Formats: sequence, structure tokens, C-alpha cells
Amino acid sequence: MSRPLRIVRIIDRMNVGGPAIHVTLTSERLNDGRRFETLLVRGEIGPDEGDMSYLLKGRNIKEKYLPSLGRSISPWNDLLVFFQLVGLLRRERPDVVHTHKSKAGLLGRIAAFIARVPVRIHTFHGHVFHGYFSPLVSRLVVWTEKLLALITHRIFVVGDQLRIEMTEKYRLCDPAKILVVPLGLDLGPFVEASGEGREKARLALRQSLGVDSGKKLVGIVGRLTRIKNHAMFLEAARMIAGKRADTDFVIVGGGELETELQELARASGIPDQVHFMGFQTRTAPIYAGLDIIALTSDNEGTPVTLIEAGAAGLPAVSTDVGAVQTVVIGGETGFMVPKGDAAALAEKIMMLLDDTELRMRLGAAARRHVTSNFSIERLCDTLGRLYEELAARK
Repeated sequence: MSRPLRIVRIIDRMNVGGPAIHVTLTSERLNDGRRFETLLVRGEIGPDEGDMSYLLKGRNIKEKYLPSLGRSISPWNDLLVFFQLVGLLRRERPDVVHTHKSKAGLLGRIAAFIARVPVRIHTFHGHVFHGYFSPLVSRLVVWTEKLLALITHRIFVVGDQLRIEMTEKYRLCDPAKILVVPLGLDLGPFVEASGEGREKARLALRQSLGVDSGKKLVGIVGRLTRIKNHAMFLEAARMIAGKRADTDFVIVGGGELETELQELARASGIPDQVHFMGFQTRTAPIYAGLDIIALTSDNEGTPVTLIEAGAAGLPAVSTDVGAVQTVVIGGETGFMVPKGDAAALAEKIMMLLDDTELRMRLGAAARRHVTSNFSIERLCDTLGRLYEELAARK
């Protein structure tokens, strides 16, 4: 009997977001000791980031923590962790190295190349090619990724739009090297929380916020960073609040912009209708208590928050960026609006607030769509097959 394939997954940090959830679930479920043995290598989160390493506790995951592997650029630390990765890979002798996020993708792929790992894979959960850095730095990032693509056997992206951007806009590599592998999540808790106990969850959320039980709640879930453009959400909230006193707005997440956004809510004259809940480890009951989910990002991969909200039966109103259209089917599970257009966002939200039947119909369709297309079972089946096919070729 042949030995299991050895998979080493490398992520620079387990900060709040889809990549941390992705590597946790897939590392555990593929670590069956028969087909696969997995090792997760992770670094340290930044001081202003929410930490999702709690997801690893109590799971069947073998991991290695390298504190020097983190977000910030530090020539000494980066050189140190690079040699640590080369040594680790030479000891472990994996069949596949699969990297996630920019820093891990850079150091991990070069280390895997030096260590002569047979199969090297990188996943783009989104990208930092625009909206994060100056034009000069953005061009440097693109050229760096083009060079890294030369030593990468396969590049996974989470949606067709990302594939199109990589192949047509940025011309990262041979299009045949890029495969679309949609995200997969454990959606059971979100479906269950919005089932028979939904009314209880609705009342509990309103009670925790100190608002009337009849209030409609529009939520946004995500890190409070510039790229998520919560200012657009607050501007739409201001427009809606001027017309509807029966609606409040819930912001879930932490980040470096929290104080700034709280001040913006006060300056907009709607502080009593905007509720900041901070970072939450249990979001299923929150989704179950909301009426509508919003997303206002200027750049995005596949938005985990919209998948989770869809599983909870919520219609979405989102900016049309990244791979959002794989989750939000316009007019069927929610609506998409142009990036930065707060007026369009407010218009679509009010359309859903005004029409209970439409809101319920789109929410039910969202649940069917995400549970069919974004389950963890589907993702692990796909990854397992691809790992075996690529390893067999090498």
C-alpha cells in the first residue's frame, strides 16, 4: 500500500478572513492518515489584526508556528524565516507545498523550489495588485508574482473574475496554469442558527443592542480596514436613516479604523442607529438576527461573509468586485452595485426593506445557492483530486 501524500500548507498569519478559515478546515479534513498527511505552517498576526488562530484548537491539525513569518516586511526576519522554511521542507520532504497569502506565497514558494518539493501550488484568495499600495509598488508586486509563477506548478483562484484578471489584465502566467477552485466552508452552523430558532436569535440580537424588537437590522461583517470601505456603508446608512426610523445598522468586526468610523457615524448624525459590535467569534447567531447583509469592499476575493450570510438565508447588497458575482446572483440572491456608489447601495437596501416577500425569496435562494456551491465537502473533494493528479505527474 502506498504511503499518504504529504501536504505542507503555509499561511503567513491567521488573521480574520477567509484564508484562515480555509486552511483550518481543509488541513483538518484532509489529514486522514490514509490519502493525505497535512502540516500547517503559520506565522504571527499584527498588533492591529483580529486573531483567528483559536480555530485550530481541538482539531486534528498538525501545525508549526514560526513567529518571524508575519505580515510586516523585515529583511532580517524574512531572511530568517526563509531559511527556517527551507530547513523544515527538507526535513518533512512533502509531496506538495500549498501557500496562501502574499508573504507566505513569496517565501514559501521560493523555499519549496530550493528544497526541490515536487509540486508547488499557490492560492490567490484575492489579490493586492490594486487598492493597497502606490502605483509603483503595485507594479512591483505584479512583476514579483509573474516571476513566482515561473516556479509554481498551479495557481488556484477562488472565482472566474479573478481568473480573468490574472490572465487578461495582469497576464500573470500561462492561462492553463490557473485553475478556479471556489471556497468551501462548514455552513451547517449558519443554516441551523437561522432555522426554527431564528425568531429567538432576532430577539436576542436586538436585546443585546438595546433596540426595539420590531427594528429592521442591516449588517456588515468584516475587518475595519480601508479596502473594505465601511465609509460607503455609513453614507448609505445616513441616506436610509433619513427616510426610515425603523432601521438600524450593525457593524461587526475590529480593526485599525474602528475609532475613525465611530467618529464618522457621529458626524453623520446617526450614532444611535449604528451599532459597533467589534470582533465576534460566533457570527452564526448574528446573521440569524439580521434582515439584510451588505458588503462595500473596493477589492475582494470570494467574500466569506456573504457565503455565511447566504447560508443563514440573508439577501445581500454588495459592490461588484472580485469574485462577488459567484456568491451574489443579481436579482436572484441579492443585488450588486458599482464600487463606491453609496446611493445605489442605499436604493437596493431600501428596496429589500420595503418588500418583505422579495427579501424572503432572495434569502431562500441565497441559501440554496451557497449550500450547493460552497460546502467544505465539495472543496476537499476537489483539492484531494488535484493534489493526487499533480503529484502523479511529478
